[in-house]
Amino acid sequence: MDIKIGLHNKTEQYSGLEIALISNEKNDSRGVNVAGGWNEAKDSSYGVNVALGINGAVDSSYGVNVAGVGNVVKDSSYGMNVAGLANYVEKEMYGAQLSLVNAAGKLRGLQAGLYNVCGEDSKGLQIGLINRREGVPWYAKITPVIAIRTGIKRKEETLTQKQEEKPTYVSASQ
Repeated sequence: MDIKIGLHNKTEQYSGLEIALISNEKNDSRGVNVAGGWNEAKDSSYGVNVALGINGAVDSSYGVNVAGVGNVVKDSSYGMNVAGLANYVEKEMYGAQLSLVNAAGKLRGLQAGLYNVCGEDSKGLQIGLINRREGVPWYAKITPVIAIRTGIKRKEETLTQKQEEKPTYVSASQ
């Protein structure tokens, strides 16, 4: 296993252990990254990332991310994200988010924090003071303490969608 220690480690691709006083930046990250400031993967991140500041992945993240401030994943995350302030996964979160604030486009797992938000097609458990689900009627948006998300749309939502869909007719004589 390779070990790299520095103030600011910047490489295209690295596999092994990287320790940086300021930051670790790379296109593709595989292994364990420890930074005083931030860890950034411009592509995917595979393994364990620990930062006092922020862990970020432009593509997907596979593994465990632990940050003093937050974890940000622009695509999907598979594993666990733990942060002092916030976790944000733009698309799909498969696993667990543990922080004061957690957000995922589509949740498949657990969110635990003071404020949790997930998208309409989410399946999992939210535990927090305020649990919010986007894309649903106003009366179903916020659930306090514990929210179980099944990904199943309510009957009235499905009926409304079917009523709005009208068939298109094409005339043979033009």
